[in-house]
Amino acid sequence: MKYLRKNNLQNWLEKLWPYFAILIAIYLLMKIQLSNHRVVLDIDTMFHYNRFYDIVEQFRTGKFSYFQSNFGFQQSGRIINALYGPLFAYLNGFLVYVLGSWYNYQLASYFIIGIIGGFGMYLLAQKCQANKIISTMIAILYINIGGIQTWFDHTNLMAWGAAFAPFVFIEGVNMLQNKDHPVRWVRLMLIMSIIAQTHLLSTILFTIALIPFVVISWINSPYKKELLINLLKAVLGTLCLTANVWGSLLLILKTNNISPTLSHQLAINALTISDCGTLRNTISKITLILVLIQIIYACLTWKKSKINFIVSIEGGLFLLLSSAIIPWKIVQAKAEFLTNYLQFPHRLLIAAYPLILLGIAISVTELSDGSLVKKLALCFVGLVIIENYAANYARIVQRTTFNHRAVYEVKSKKYFTGKNMYKQEKYYDFVYGLHGKYQANGVKDTNQGNLYVKVATRGDYYKNTLDLTKVWHLTHDANQKGELFNTIIKVNPDYLPTYHKKMTGSLVDYYYIKDVIDPYLTHKFSYRVLNNGRLELKWNSESTKKITLPIIMYKQSRLVLNKKVVSPQLSYIGNPRIKQKYGENIAILQFISPIWFTILFMLTVVSWILLVSYGIIKILRNERVIS
Repeated sequence: MKYLRKNNLQNWLEKLWPYFAILIAIYLLMKIQLSNHRVVLDIDTMFHYNRFYDIVEQFRTGKFSYFQSNFGFQQSGRIINALYGPLFAYLNGFLVYVLGSWYNYQLASYFIIGIIGGFGMYLLAQKCQANKIISTMIAILYINIGGIQTWFDHTNLMAWGAAFAPFVFIEGVNMLQNKDHPVRWVRLMLIMSIIAQTHLLSTILFTIALIPFVVISWINSPYKKELLINLLKAVLGTLCLTANVWGSLLLILKTNNISPTLSHQLAINALTISDCGTLRNTISKITLILVLIQIIYACLTWKKSKINFIVSIEGGLFLLLSSAIIPWKIVQAKAEFLTNYLQFPHRLLIAAYPLILLGIAISVTELSDGSLVKKLALCFVGLVIIENYAANYARIVQRTTFNHRAVYEVKSKKYFTGKNMYKQEKYYDFVYGLHGKYQANGVKDTNQGNLYVKVATRGDYYKNTLDLTKVWHLTHDANQKGELFNTIIKVNPDYLPTYHKKMTGSLVDYYYIKDVIDPYLTHKFSYRVLNNGRLELKWNSESTKKITLPIIMYKQSRLVLNKKVVSPQLSYIGNPRIKQKYGENIAILQFISPIWFTILFMLTVVSWILLVSYGIIKILRNERVIS
């Protein structure tokens, strides 16, 4: 009996030790913040946490609004979550609601993304029969490089696409391995739907990355009709599970002119080589050497392992396309829209790293057990892990303890002077978004000062603070989550409507500051969220002159002013300009969604219920068979 118990324990340890090792690696990344109790705040952090805060308040008050942001983003009623990872936003908002503070949520999100990415990478390697040691090592390496790390230090949503990437390629590998049933349509449908409900660009990139797997599978499969049918099932199922996503995009984009996101120069956002650390736009020299060795080995031994060759070449191509080797200036000149939609060529790494690391796992497994070459290979991978972890550790320490911001000044009083580049509107076009010494249109004489101030977060903001103690309390106090967004204000043009003329993202930012943020900060208006997604503004007036309300209207928005439905003149970004009355004024904003979208939304809900029910039934049946 003791022997059986001991044997069972050994079997369990044999199965589970890789997962424990990955958990320890995640803990080591979180250890810094567990010790200093600080929160990483960055440009993307403020944007996404604002999204989640809107959902938190919906859960807290029970007053839900799928389209309007009635609690977040200065209670402006603008649309964000419905167009940008809606299910992900609600899940994260619920997590913040349960955990209470931003600090607790941030650590929990690190743990979750590490588990998804690390466990997924391990399972992907195991799918190709890689040995457990190298499978575990490349899983640990995966959570220390590229996309996933951008959630730890940048709160970049592409990180979640990177976390789910291994599960996408598990289905891709199955297409190469299983000639009889290459497309497991339920699993493929599930993972692509989860990603689409999280980050749409990741969905597009993974769809492109799966094309070679589908083509090769089609060529090799004797059951081509079944392959196409199952592929069609996966596509149709994904459309049902994401009907709310593409339905929202169709509704808003078809009837509204939406502001472009801020454009970014492609050439300066491509992958480059760094001395230490492999983050979203850099690859360390030692990591690059490992990648090049893998690609060369896969090419030399292509007859030995076709899968190794395929994943290594495709991963290498994505790596190449993400890099500064590509003449991105020429590409940008020919396809300028990429500056708004792709924005950063290094985003292509989301497909490169999991494929290349899978190839490394296969290659090391193929080496003879106990051979010197295999030992050296394992040591080299271990060295790459240590180097990247050390870089991550140092970077997270810096992000949580001392973000420094240079103070710039302009010698001539004729031009912008001050710490806050947003503050004086007349100089806005001259200063906003410039880099380096701020030498550009209108600013003739600038001098980069030697004075640096310690701030709570990196990046350029309309409003920031030097009071780090206050920020610490706001990120730990469950009752003051929203105050963080009044203390640090980041302006984002994403999904704002534009009227009257074509506008750049930076110009949209300007009008949002002028017509939404500044009035909101004056506290002239009182805000109250009503049932059925309605937002009420109340204010007192001593005149009947026209006023611009700090709320955003889309084509589907309805405004009730003092109990009368009105069709007001709209500003460049959809602020209603109305004639007020003496005394108390009340305006109520509501987004009216058409019946066809309600049907699509219900289709999404029913589809997820059916899928979850199917999964539960299947698990219960399997347990009965085992027992």
